[in-house]
Amino acid sequence: MTAERPGIADAENVADGAGDASYQVSRHETQDLIRRTIQRLPAKEREAILLFYFLGEPLNGVARALGVSAGAAGKRVHDARLHLRRLLPRGVTEPFLNAPVSPSFTRLLEGGMLDEYVGEYRFDERPDHKVVIRRERHLLVGYAGGQRNVIAGRKRDTLVPTEFDGEGRFRRDRQGNVSHFVYYEFGRRLGVARKLASSP
Repeated sequence: MTAERPGIADAENVADGAGDASYQVSRHETQDLIRRTIQRLPAKEREAILLFYFLGEPLNGVARALGVSAGAAGKRVHDARLHLRRLLPRGVTEPFLNAPVSPSFTRLLEGGMLDEYVGEYRFDERPDHKVVIRRERHLLVGYAGGQRNVIAGRKRDTLVPTEFDGEGRFRRDRQGNVSHFVYYEFGRRLGVARKLASSP
């Protein structure tokens, strides 16, 4: 059985994500511009971008739907992002390609349901490199490598930075507590960090 592919009509849903670009073009024109631009992408990139951005599939979900490895799925999403950044005005691409923080994610955060992710994570193979996740008012924010990134959620135990391709998956111990942070970029695992007992 093959996975159902999203249609190009799903692009109409991007208006909410690209609302900040409405000063450049009307809502309808923005939808039409994005739809036409996505149609210009190579078929493999178009499928990957629709699954990842419109249906919210993580890279391993995109890989399963397309019948390719997670690395190949990540490369297709990455290549499609590059093409869209070249073809669309920046005011359209930034709100569209940056993963939005959904209202439901914000409600979970405000209710304290995501506090279990907050803390400091250390990579055993690189003890000088750490990831710190903090709750800052209505945002979940990650600090790593001198960079600050707002974090959004795709599904339980999977978080994504809003401004670039990456994915953080969390492992739990036998008691169900978050114990490790596993970081992926373009479907490739880059490292596993252990959560320290004390929060920053």
